[in-house]
Amino acid sequence: MKEILNMKKYEFSEKKAAQALGVSLSRVSQLIASKQLDSMTINGKIRISGDSIQAYVQARRLGRPAAASYATAAECTLMNAT
Repeated sequence: MKEILNMKKYEFSEKKAAQALGVSLSRVSQLIASKQLDSMTINGKIRISGDSIQAYVQARRLGRPAAASYATAAECTLMNAT
């Protein structure tokens, strides 16, 4: 009975996890190896927990990081003039 409950928890294949995360299969393998995604082998196939996928999505920041703000020479001159 306990194994059946675990099977429901580990509902994502590597391919489905990659699609859900918007990453490649090799990236999913890296995330499993680094323990960022919780996985289990069931009937010879790697299955990934939906909870760990959701936690990874919430933890990562999507998109390109914001550009650093640099003051131009004119702004620096004005700031130092006062």
